[in-house]
Amino acid sequence: PYCDPVAPNSVSGTGASFRTQGCASHVTNDLTLTVTDLPPGKPGIFFYGPFQNQITFGNGWLCVGGAVTRVPTALFADPSGTVTYDVDLTQQPFASGPGQILPGSTWNFQFWYRDPAGGPSGFAASNGVRSVTP
Repeated sequence: PYCDPVAPNSVSGTGASFRTQGCASHVTNDLTLTVTDLPPGKPGIFFYGPFQNQITFGNGWLCVGGAVTRVPTALFADPSGTVTYDVDLTQQPFASGPGQILPGSTWNFQFWYRDPAGGPSGFAASNGVRSVTP
């Protein structure tokens, strides 16, 4: 993880925390992205890019830079404020195009989410997570 401290949101007071589980290997293909401490029931999206940033973005930081790729599925935080996404490296946007994740590549992931009660911009983002594909 990088891009800390994460700006507090309207619910957790600590900000959204991003972590990964599994491996980004094309052989195992079992990478899971998880974000906790989100406002329950609010939508958000995962996105990723080749570089790291830490610039002002909404009520917090934009931690991902370069040609950013959005994971097309919008997700809603569950009642505990958690979102989980299983990455399938054989499917879009991971399998081809500018967001293709190739063996030996490094990518930086983040989660953007709505937080209307959290500040003037109405949105925030998690910390960033760096993942290296073996």
